[in-house]
Amino acid sequence: MNSYIHETVQIAQKEGEVANIYPKVGELVGTGSPIMSIAVMDDMWGTFNVREDQLNGMQVGSEFTVFVPAFNKDIKMKVYYLKDQGSYAVWKATKANGQYDLKTFEVKARPVEKLDGLRPGMSLIIK
Repeated sequence: MNSYIHETVQIAQKEGEVANIYPKVGELVGTGSPIMSIAVMDDMWGTFNVREDQLNGMQVGSEFTVFVPAFNKDIKMKVYYLKDQGSYAVWKATKANGQYDLKTFEVKARPVEKLDGLRPGMSLIIK
């Protein structure tokens, strides 16, 4: 019985907050199945889908301003990832007048300074 009790305790690999618990009370969970998601609050970042004509020189290491509606406040963010989303992610077909399509780029950025109360899932609007 003691060996089963030791298997009922899980230790997270990172410090954070429990975001979701997947199994319901009394539900059996198979080995290797996820039982919860943990939000790592010390590693906040945002993902933006930006059309290439609106990148305005945005590159890895550059900073830009976003508006956080939850706080009615502007904050600075620094780009750490920039990649095109492929030919399937075309925002505006321009082949008829310019012979190219405007593609979408995935931009990931972290806040330059910590904002107390910022939570995963909050809206961030590029200014």
